Amino acid sequence: MRFLLSIKAFLLGLFRTEQLIRNKYVEIIPEELRPGFLYVEGDGYKNQFASLLCPCGCNEDINLNLEPDEDPCWSLSAGNLTDLSPSIWKSNNCRSHFFIKKGKVKWCPDNNQ
Repeated sequence: MRFLLSIKAFLLGLFRTEQLIRNKYVEIIPEELRPGFLYVEGDGYKNQFASLLCPCGCNEDINLNLEPDEDPCWSLSAGNLTDLSPSIWKSNNCRSHFFIKKGKVKWCPDNNQ
């Protein structure tokens, strides 16, 4: 079964268009997100939250905590291109599982789309 899911993820990856994800620093995350951006909310000194549209195309918002004192927490590298860790794994709906490294979405082989 795991083998079939890996093949499915690989085949889906062949047809995806690669998009760069760029950091967009904002005071408040907007209600309507645009593809290709990770909206980073903070006060200029400390990033608190981040949101993006799921890169699989399902148009669902993904909200991430950047506060190290809370769990789970993601780490964001400074700069224009998004570099997040650990991976993002949606546990419902499209079930996307991916990393964002240097602005590029790297799909995990266990992606259940």
